[in-house]
Amino acid sequence: MKIIKSQFSSKCTDGAIVTEYTFDLPVDDAFLQFVRADGDLSIKQLGTNTLFTFSCDLFSMKGMVGDTIIYITNRKENSEKVHQFLESVFDTPV
Repeated sequence: MKIIKSQFSSKCTDGAIVTEYTFDLPVDDAFLQFVRADGDLSIKQLGTNTLFTFSCDLFSMKGMVGDTIIYITNRKENSEKVHQFLESVFDTPV
């Protein structure tokens, strides 16, 4: 998977920011198994949709299996670290 687009989505009242990331391929079970090793992963079925939430010390991530968009929430002061982490994981400049 490669990140093909990132854009600021919103700012939370607690100062955290939400960024929308678009990938070239949809999120799949292999992606979920990959991130599971680095934090807490929650998976929920909503009808035919599989929703996931992942959280670690640096950020939280939400999305849907089969979709190419995920949302990452992090503290503003951690933004650079999050971008560096994503670049290293997905080998793509954000």
